[in-house]
Amino acid sequence: MYICPNCKKVFDSPLKFCYECGTQVVNVEQQPQYQPNTYNQNFYQQNPYVATPYYQPQRPSKAKEIIGMILSISGFASSIIGIIYTILFMAIEPSAGFFMGFIFSLECFPCSLIGFLFSKGCINNGSTSKLSSVGKALGLAGVIISSVVLFLTFACIGFME
Repeated sequence: MYICPNCKKVFDSPLKFCYECGTQVVNVEQQPQYQPNTYNQNFYQQNPYVATPYYQPQRPSKAKEIIGMILSISGFASSIIGIIYTILFMAIEPSAGFFMGFIFSLECFPCSLIGFLFSKGCINNGSTSKLSSVGKALGLAGVIISSVVLFLTFACIGFME
């Protein structure tokens, strides 16, 4: 059985083109038959206005934000104290300036870095709290200042001779 896809005229004999409209005739027996979707009949019957739930990541706890803030503040404050002590002791006694700067750097750098990483992790997990933003800024400032203190301590070695 042959059918014209344009004018839908049916032919019993094989023709290449429909003699009514000139469109190429199609053999119906060779065409794959359309199979209706049987595995999900309710797909189009669902209410399109119902919101589908989506995954929301869990916000970090306030404890993590507070820990990051405390570590950042303590690292920043001790790095400020360390740079003041290093400069004062370097002017008085270079070996004492080296010792004070080195000790403060050992304490300040890890504390500031851990506070910075805690606060940055809270921000990356969706925290919108000011604690995390301020903790990240103070932690980064503490890392930079403690690096300067460490640089000054090794600069004191040149003054010791």
